[in-house]
Amino acid sequence: IRDSGTIDRTDDFRVFIRDFLELVEKRRPDVILLAGDIFDTSMPANSAQRLYYDMIRALSGTSVMATVITAGNHDSQRFLEAPRALLETMNCFVAGESPESQAFVLRDDAGEPLLAVAAVPFLREGDVRGGSIDDTDATRAARFESGVRKHYDTVNGFLDEALDGARVPRIAMGHLFVTGSRLRPDDDPTTPNESAYVGSLRNVTADAFGTDWDYVALGHIHNSQTVKAQIPMRYSGSPVSLSYSHIPYRHHIVELTFDETGGMTFEELPVRQPREFVRVSGTFEELRADIAEAGATHEKPFVEATLTSDECVPDLAGELTAWGE
Repeated sequence: IRDSGTIDRTDDFRVFIRDFLELVEKRRPDVILLAGDIFDTSMPANSAQRLYYDMIRALSGTSVMATVITAGNHDSQRFLEAPRALLETMNCFVAGESPESQAFVLRDDAGEPLLAVAAVPFLREGDVRGGSIDDTDATRAARFESGVRKHYDTVNGFLDEALDGARVPRIAMGHLFVTGSRLRPDDDPTTPNESAYVGSLRNVTADAFGTDWDYVALGHIHNSQTVKAQIPMRYSGSPVSLSYSHIPYRHHIVELTFDETGGMTFEELPVRQPREFVRVSGTFEELRADIAEAGATHEKPFVEATLTSDECVPDLAGELTAWGE
């Protein structure tokens, strides 16, 4: 739940959550997985908190047997986890900081397991990496990946104990950058990107999760995509456009279906955008015409205008804003 700069987008996210709840009523899922960055700040506004808790309460009255939530790098782990006991009364599981508190097993009314989830939040370097200050960058990167793998193995061990030999689908959740992923649709995954760093480290390989999972549900990157790996692994991406850089993105929710034999299929469910981001360029008159068209075809769109002529317009932003209104 985010703001776009200084513009209040509470109504935009209210529209998205309304549409999401309608989708839940139509598709009737058993479990909802939210892999981090629930908010974009450790202390979200009261309006954002209200939307979040209203959504969880609404989900508890649907087909959803459990909503599983992990903290992202923008979230406060303690803030999300504080009302954990209360949220559990609404079938909402918030992963904690310890591996044991990240092992979640969904059970039917008879207590039989249906699904196992390693609900791992954003892992900071200090959470999983040992070593010394004298380590080289390569050594630190290797230690970090080794620490991530050990963490998932530990959570998986707690799932083994809880399942006691029962075979059910296993899903790992993660909030980190995986080698070969693209921050934007047109990025070259072989080219390093400064904004993909985790602390001072670039990423981990897909091998850091191990191979015991039927699916790995990833958060952190807004660009939805499949990750090349030995097991199915995907970033669902941001369901709502957050900036002009999101114009070429595909926004959707990923739906997983497991059959009685454990076979899995997935489907991308497109998300209608409450407000569109539009870029226009040209002369002053062309900008006015383009802005008028954007206003006629979209509901209160965000418009980025670039004047390409040598006209002198002292208050271009003011003139165009007035015209847009």
